[in-house]
Amino acid sequence: MPVIYVAKTSSYARRITFVLGQTVEKASMILDYFYGQAGELFSFYRIPKALFQEPQFQSLSTDAKTLYGILLDRMSLSVKNGWLDEQNRVFIIFTIEDVKRALCCADNKATKLLRELEKFGLIERKRRGLGKPSLVYPQWKPNGWGCVRKVFLWCQII
Repeated sequence: MPVIYVAKTSSYARRITFVLGQTVEKASMILDYFYGQAGELFSFYRIPKALFQEPQFQSLSTDAKTLYGILLDRMSLSVKNGWLDEQNRVFIIFTIEDVKRALCCADNKATKLLRELEKFGLIERKRRGLGKPSLVYPQWKPNGWGCVRKVFLWCQII
């Protein structure tokens, strides 16, 4: 069986073994440990703890919470690019297609998740018409969710 190395660095290698033929009959991966600075190679999405701890978010789906973390991550890019509206509010452009790609889901699921976040007041979408994508405004309540003020300190905009 041939062995294909799909990622290889000085301290990390993944090996995938494939059986020859039209279809892959068996795929196995051998993952290595993180050594030294290798643990800093990965970036992560941050999801506010309040979404898991506060009672008003108990019925918010895990997928919607994950999407909110992705939207917050994208918001930091909008800040760097100076994407502010006339009221100095940060917005992002994150289409249904972007949601589908980020979460590997279908169109209906992506639409449902964005509506769910709107229902809980975590985002506001401003439709622009003319085939342009909607502007998405991630939101939070600085005094309304108890522990949220502490959770969102990392999200301050300078």
